[in-house]
Amino acid sequence: MYLVKKSKEDALSQGGYAIVFAEALCFGIPCIGRNIQGMSEIIKPGVNGYLLNSDSIDELAELIIKVIEDKNMKSGVEKMSKSYQDYYSWDRVASDMIKIIKKDKREIS
Repeated sequence: MYLVKKSKEDALSQGGYAIVFAEALCFGIPCIGRNIQGMSEIIKPGVNGYLLNSDSIDELAELIIKVIEDKNMKSGVEKMSKSYQDYYSWDRVASDMIKIIKKDKREIS
């Protein structure tokens, strides 16, 4: 299980925050992360991890227990790791960025 518990402000100020979760999924590791912008695109609650909605230690403990006890989630994330690797590959991300830049350039011209 991969877990980062930071304040919402700290998490939002760190540009690479979501990347570490994508990397964990690529290695078949379920994640628990803050429910902030972008995280719901990476973490699908009950599928590959859970989103933490508050600073509550009780909520965090509950989610940790869920991940530990849910053997189906762990095996599902392990099985999906190759698709995560393909989806989050730098080649694919760079290709998507080039497409966006070219599209924006055409719209500006």
